[in-house]
Amino acid sequence: MKTGGGSLVFLLAAGVLLTSALAGGQIWAITGSVDAGVLSGVSVAAVMAVAARALYGQISRAGRKKMFASVEELQDGEFVEIRDPMEDSARTVVTTKAQERPDRVAESLRSIMSTKNKPTRKR
Repeated sequence: MKTGGGSLVFLLAAGVLLTSALAGGQIWAITGSVDAGVLSGVSVAAVMAVAARALYGQISRAGRKKMFASVEELQDGEFVEIRDPMEDSARTVVTTKAQERPDRVAESLRSIMSTKNKPTRKR
C-alpha cells in the first residue's frame, strides 16, 4: 500500500458514517420514528460501504500511476490564443485611419503631448 493509504481509508469511512447519519437523521426528522431513522441510516451505510470499497480498490490498483494525470507532453500547437474581436477591429480601424490621414494623426499626437492642454494642479 502506498503512503497516505491510511488517510484515504479514514476519509472514506468518515464519509460513509456522516452520510448515513445525515440520511438517518433526515428520515427521523420527517417521520418522527427513531426506528425508521436508524434502519435507513444502517441501509445507507451498507450501500455506501460497498461503493467506498470499490473506490478504494480502484485507487489501490492504480498504484503509483496518477489516475487523472496525463503522461503526454503538451505541444505548442495545442494552445489557442483567444483575442477580443472588438479589440482587433479597433486596432484595425486606427491603423487604417493612420495610413489614410497621417497629418491628422500627427496633429492629434501634438495636441496630446503639448503642455498647454495639460491641466495644471493648483496648490
